[in-house]
Amino acid sequence: MLAVAGLFKLSSWRVSQKLLRQQARPNESVWQTVLRSADPSVFTVFVADSAALAGIAIAVLGVWLSHTSDNPIFDPIASILIGLVLVVAAAVLARKCGGLLVGESVDREQILQLQKIINADAAVRSVRQLLTMQLDHGNVSLTAAVRFGRHLDLDQVEQAIARLKRAVKRKLTAIQHLFFESGTLRTLQ
Repeated sequence: MLAVAGLFKLSSWRVSQKLLRQQARPNESVWQTVLRSADPSVFTVFVADSAALAGIAIAVLGVWLSHTSDNPIFDPIASILIGLVLVVAAAVLARKCGGLLVGESVDREQILQLQKIINADAAVRSVRQLLTMQLDHGNVSLTAAVRFGRHLDLDQVEQAIARLKRAVKRKLTAIQHLFFESGTLRTLQ
C-alpha cells in the first residue's frame, strides 16, 4: 500500500517539479524557485508532495525496522517523524502563502533590475524608492519615487514617465500597475 501511495505521489511531485523548473532562472535551485515563486498552485503541490514522499519513506523505514528487529518502537517513532515533516511543510507553506496574502515584494534581483531601467532614462536624476507588491501570479504593482531633471517641464516629465512605463513592462512583464511619484523638483534637492 505504501509503495502504491509513493508511486502516485511521485508522479504528482514530478509534474510540480517540472512546472517549477520552467519558472526557474539559470543556475537557480528548485528550492530557490519555490521561495521566489508567486504561483501558489505550483509551489503548494511541490511542497506538499515532497512532505508526503518523505513521510512515505519514513513510514516504510519504520515498518521495516519494526519487523526486522521485532521491536514495535520504530513504528511510533516513524509516526512522530512524519508529524514533524508535516509541521515543517505547513510552516513553509504558511510563510510563503502569508507573504503573498499581504503583498510580498519581488526579489532583490528584480528590484536592482528596475532601478537600472529607471536610472538609464536621461530624464531621471535619481530613484529614491521602489516599492513592489505581488498581487497574484504574473501581476505585480510598482510604485517609484523618482527625481527628474530640473530642466524638464511638465510635458517632458509626462513623456519620461510614459517611456519608463514602456521600458519596465517590456523588461519585466509581470509588472502590470506602475505608479510614479515625483515631488516638486526644487524641494527634492
